[in-house]
Amino acid sequence: MYVEHLDPFIGASAAVALLRQEATHLQDDALPVLILGEPGSGKGALARWIHQHGPRRAEPFVEVPCLPGLAGQLDARIFGTEGFPCDPRHPSRAGLLEQLGAGTLFLDEIANLDLGLQHRLDWVIESREFQRAGGSEARRAGFRIIASSAQDMDALVRRGAFRWDLHASLCAHVLLVPPLRHRPEDIPVLVARMLEHLGNRTRRSGLTLSPEALDALLDYRWPWNIRELRGCIERAARSCAGNRIGSEHLQLGSARAPLGAEGRRWERPRDAAAASPIRLGPPRLACASRS
Repeated sequence: MYVEHLDPFIGASAAVALLRQEATHLQDDALPVLILGEPGSGKGALARWIHQHGPRRAEPFVEVPCLPGLAGQLDARIFGTEGFPCDPRHPSRAGLLEQLGAGTLFLDEIANLDLGLQHRLDWVIESREFQRAGGSEARRAGFRIIASSAQDMDALVRRGAFRWDLHASLCAHVLLVPPLRHRPEDIPVLVARMLEHLGNRTRRSGLTLSPEALDALLDYRWPWNIRELRGCIERAARSCAGNRIGSEHLQLGSARAPLGAEGRRWERPRDAAAASPIRLGPPRLACASRS
């Protein structure tokens, strides 16, 4: 189970509710979307949700990781290449923009692109036309672009590391994915969903999380967000001989939750059901037992 396959709106926090509201308002739009958030916070899941719940859902959704230092390969993959008619060793190849049609192109960590490729992307967004690498024929583009970044885009623009014109084009819609440490009340619901996926995948029904283990998860800062939480739960399940995951099965680092404005750590509300563990089952019910 990967972070990108989770519902991006799991939880009942105000931050998640606001994100859902903002994403719902732009899912039918054709303008670009820029998703900002820390690594592992679920930017890819949000991009996929926007595509799957909009009018382009029947069209392709293609994710392209923008790895640094691969400008030539990314240019050919996105725009395609124009071959030489007299040289069969260099045939023409259609790029993603032609293959997508009216689909969605998701550029993950777009800040890693070099300035030349940034300029070509901005030209496509503005003109809705593009050319293959080495070609001169103008081709129409009907795709929608969604981009993500974990970096400070404004700072990159000020330093000249990211083109201001592409940044302006992408900022037609901006979504901010909150880090997990800012919504700890969503952790019980996320854990319940992860246990459900894990139980279905490994055929281990009845996985539970002890109250002590949940307290440890709530007290952790989660610098790598939902992806780190998923890895923690999967490792704990592998090291657990039975179906009850205890605090001794968790492998957490030293990033403890910071003190709040009142000098106290965030604490989940206690009630009569506080002594019962989180159990595998509908996430809403699992959350209710720990709320």
